[in-house]
Amino acid sequence: MSTLKNYRLLSLKNQMSRAYDLEDWQGLADLDKQCQETVGQIIEDDPRAMFDELREILGFYAELIASCEVQRNQYAREAKQLRLGRHHRDTYADLDKLSAVSP
Repeated sequence: MSTLKNYRLLSLKNQMSRAYDLEDWQGLADLDKQCQETVGQIIEDDPRAMFDELREILGFYAELIASCEVQRNQYAREAKQLRLGRHHRDTYADLDKLSAVSP
């Protein structure tokens, strides 16, 4: 039984890594739910039987969360630059309209 759950955890870990690499955030969220359910079942049954595997998945989650935070911050910086660029473009367009109206 623990071999099947171990395989399931390993498979989920690999799928989650792949989803992260592909920036498939919805897929990653769905896999996260599956992983939480699997871990919950393991803890419910006998967490000592798969202590090492649980510790490994915990470490994986810590790395994944840190990577996701870096990615989120990068997206936030890019969004800020886009907003700033749009603001500059709109300001320029407004000034251009004013100069066209001026004698």
